[in-house]
Amino acid sequence: MEVLKASKESRLYAVLIFAGVSAVFLAALWVTPSESGVGTHHQLGLPTCGWIVAADLPCPTCGMTTSFSHAVRGQFFQSLFAQPFGLVLAIITLFMGAISLFTAVTGHSLALIWMPFCSRKYIILLGTLALLAWGFKILAYRGVF
Repeated sequence: MEVLKASKESRLYAVLIFAGVSAVFLAALWVTPSESGVGTHHQLGLPTCGWIVAADLPCPTCGMTTSFSHAVRGQFFQSLFAQPFGLVLAIITLFMGAISLFTAVTGHSLALIWMPFCSRKYIILLGTLALLAWGFKILAYRGVF
């Protein structure tokens, strides 16, 4: 594993990223996952999804809060069913938190490890997974699963 020396600015960014990741996971831990797979975000004071209100159709991010809430509890199957891409994002967020903490504490950057995953093919893969997860969410919301 090759590491680079991180600048002071990079270490500061790493601290900010870790703080953001921690806030997301603490919020996910604070709320109780909704059994219906949507609506957990209401516990954070957020309104009902406009797509559900207007078209009775979940938006691409419907179920993300529920999915993260299950994931932080180690309930990965429930997280996957609530919003498959939510579980993917929870895992990516966990790795980003770990990398940022490592950089902030040690002063070493792991950019050489994670930068290859920022290429166009991985962005297209993530976009495709997000669309497939949204399709799954629509079918689950309609009661197909």
